[in-house]
Amino acid sequence: MPVISVLMPVYNTGDYVREAINSILSQTFIDFELIIINDGSTDHSVEVIKSINDRRLVFIDHKENAGNYPRRNEGACIASGKYIAVMDSDDIAMPERLERQLAVMEADTTLLACGTNYTFIGGVEGVLRTCLYEDIKVALRTCNCFLHTSLMIRREAFIKAGGYNESYRYSSDYDLMRRLALEGKIINLPDRLLLYRVHSGQISMKFFKEQDEFANRIRSKYDHV
Repeated sequence: MPVISVLMPVYNTGDYVREAINSILSQTFIDFELIIINDGSTDHSVEVIKSINDRRLVFIDHKENAGNYPRRNEGACIASGKYIAVMDSDDIAMPERLERQLAVMEADTTLLACGTNYTFIGGVEGVLRTCLYEDIKVALRTCNCFLHTSLMIRREAFIKAGGYNESYRYSSDYDLMRRLALEGKIINLPDRLLLYRVHSGQISMKFFKEQDEFANRIRSKYDHV
């Protein structure tokens, strides 16, 4: 049974998905499974995925598009790892990402989730994310201070929290982090362990207004906390 289950939904990222997959398969920590879920891609994503042969790769191919969060919940349901690692199909994990996050999570059993900082593909450093739990609790009241694709979460805590709320088409990761923060410690590592890609086809670029509207709903939901 693998220690970590990496969840990677894929939707029309055929130009980037090979690099994303290879960045996981090349990790310094090797005891993991990589669960790739095709979410009804209409480009060459499936062809790329099927061309990669590795025993740690689990591929689920859907013809219909259900959305990012339902597919991540689906992946979590079949995951066998103690930890779930979130990974987008257009980003690149640094080789030591899983090893570094796992070491921190194993050293502190009260820690429910651990994100990392990042660098934009092209070399520009991203804004340093809030790292300490006490600071994160405050920051979460106004914004999501986690880069979703960098997260590692205890699977038991993810399931107990109910996973992603699929009624939120956008910003459900923000809602999840608010719930996890109520149950235990969540932190960001200062280390830049992810290369984050910005392109015109990604959800965060195409539906910025909708994401903001859903984030406002989530903030209102937790106003009393």
